[in-house]
Amino acid sequence: MNAKYNQEEFMSSVASTEDYNEIVAVLQKYLDGTNGDVELLKEAFHKHAIINGHPIQQLYDTVERRGKTNSTSRIDYLDIMDDVASAKTTIEDWHGYNFIEYQHLIKRSEGWKIIAKTYTAFTK
Repeated sequence: MNAKYNQEEFMSSVASTEDYNEIVAVLQKYLDGTNGDVELLKEAFHKHAIINGHPIQQLYDTVERRGKTNSTSRIDYLDIMDDVASAKTTIEDWHGYNFIEYQHLIKRSEGWKIIAKTYTAFTK
């Protein structure tokens, strides 16, 4: 199948450096917030965000209950298209668990926010 693309339209949807930097900053707030800072977490998420199909409050409650940790984390990849983005993040040694996560972000008037998070956890 041969798809035809309008090159000008395609080129205009490539992410700007500004969007890239804003998304990385949101993801970093999330990753830093998982080390016990619920207020920082809340800055990263949209108010209607979900985590594995549940309201994001579940994450806030878990981080608050478990408290501070010295986990390490990284952004493995980032894909941006217009006003949506997806990222894969890894968190290591969060209270003895490791996480592979997929974050989905949207850009609205308040800027970039994580709207959905899915993850799997495993021990070392």
